[in-house]
Amino acid sequence: MSKKRLVLFVEGDGDVKAVPVLVKRLISAYQAWDAVELDPDTFQVGEAPNIVATAKGKTIPNWERWLQAACKRPNLGAILLLVDGDCEKIQGKPFCAKTVAKELAARAAKIGAGNVFSVAVVFATQEFETWLMAGISSLAGVELEHGRAGVKVGVQAPVQNIEAAPRDAKGWLSDQMEMGYKPTLDQTPLTKIVDIDVIRARNLRSFKRFEDALNAIIAAFRSNKHISTP
Repeated sequence: MSKKRLVLFVEGDGDVKAVPVLVKRLISAYQAWDAVELDPDTFQVGEAPNIVATAKGKTIPNWERWLQAACKRPNLGAILLLVDGDCEKIQGKPFCAKTVAKELAARAAKIGAGNVFSVAVVFATQEFETWLMAGISSLAGVELEHGRAGVKVGVQAPVQNIEAAPRDAKGWLSDQMEMGYKPTLDQTPLTKIVDIDVIRARNLRSFKRFEDALNAIIAAFRSNKHISTP
């Protein structure tokens, strides 16, 4: 079985390095490197409204343009989009992750998703940092790379549904860290050491969706049957 290339689409500067780290950890846990080749050049696509929009001076919507660009990568097998689900409105309507994901999957099908390559759309609720919040007990008191102080000793995740609140997961995380939270400095080191099983134990719907999407892509690679999944 030949490996297929997985291309990642992510939101922010910190995500460009952190999301591939998480994906690599999960692929290793699934023992799936026989099927997957992770593309080293991650697409940074911005927030959800930017993905569905059409850039000024362009005739093709951003999502379709980026899909076409990714299709030029050699041996493309799948595209996995992961961005935060914390926006309030998109194109003037209240944001619904399920609705937008279905729309993006349908639009991707017109480019060849489900036939020529696979695509999966995932929104982290509320943010990628919500997942770090879920696993924060495994980060408490652990020094980060290059000697940077990390999460304060004894910090525990909130007991409530953290996918509903607090909304500003980055701000909450910053309050729990000795030197504050800076995504470009801290997101990747925290992602490298967070205990994924602790995150799983919180039963976050969006994290489960992310793992399901990645597993579906791996299964598609192994079966040579492409998927398009919102």
